[in-house]
Amino acid sequence: MSENKTGNARPSWTRRDAILMSAETILFIVQVVLCFLFYNWAGLNLLLYLGWIVLVIAMVLGWRARVAFETRGQAT
Repeated sequence: MSENKTGNARPSWTRRDAILMSAETILFIVQVVLCFLFYNWAGLNLLLYLGWIVLVIAMVLGWRARVAFETRGQAT
């Protein structure tokens, strides 16, 4: 990482970083589109409900981590 005039570190992006970030963004969009196109197409209701439960748990844990960082870690 390089430092700017104020002494703060800023990330230095490489071509590889830009390619990987672009691929990640495209794959995420494709994943969302595929979820709409093939939502429970196999009729596996148990997996459907399990997936929703895992999503809710992940959201709660993510929210709790953010709260912990803000209160104890002085995150902005």
